[in-house]
Amino acid sequence: LEGSFDDNYLDSWDYILLDDDNLDGILGHNYRVQYDDGLFFLDDIRPMNYAIKVYDSTGHYLNNIGRMGRARNEFLFIDEWIIDPYRNQVLLINRNGYYSNVTIKRYDYQGNFISQTETDTLTDQYHIGKVIKCMSDGSILVENNLSFKPIYEYFYIHPDGTFSTPLGTNGYDQNWSDEDLAMLKHDI
Repeated sequence: LEGSFDDNYLDSWDYILLDDDNLDGILGHNYRVQYDDGLFFLDDIRPMNYAIKVYDSTGHYLNNIGRMGRARNEFLFIDEWIIDPYRNQVLLINRNGYYSNVTIKRYDYQGNFISQTETDTLTDQYHIGKVIKCMSDGSILVENNLSFKPIYEYFYIHPDGTFSTPLGTNGYDQNWSDEDLAMLKHDI
């Protein structure tokens, strides 16, 4: 692999072996890997195994985030998930239908359930296509792609489950208030 990465993006790279007896077939069945505070978070999207797995920096398996089920601290499916590095939490996000609401479940990095928030009802204007990042004020920056056009809109889900007004389209350069740009630049 030497020379296969662009030096503009990486200074160096390394790999770690994941120490987990339940890894059979997990690689290739994951959507996202995130890293924070010496921990790797890897989703396992195999049927009936759906979970967010946590590993330390040496690849040692530590715990799962949440589990499948119908209780308040459980989930039936995870549409999106993201790390909140400001609060050391993992957010599991489930769209409850196109014109319904969204459930956001918060867990600490050890997998303990913290809280659940239900959002306002979704509409064409507020549809979660992709979760971009958690902001320092607890809001979540979200991309809306319901229109199925090459234009994406952005908005925040606030900690109380309400939505911001749409911020702009196709990137971080149109229709953004100075306050939104300042918050985004601060968080990046």
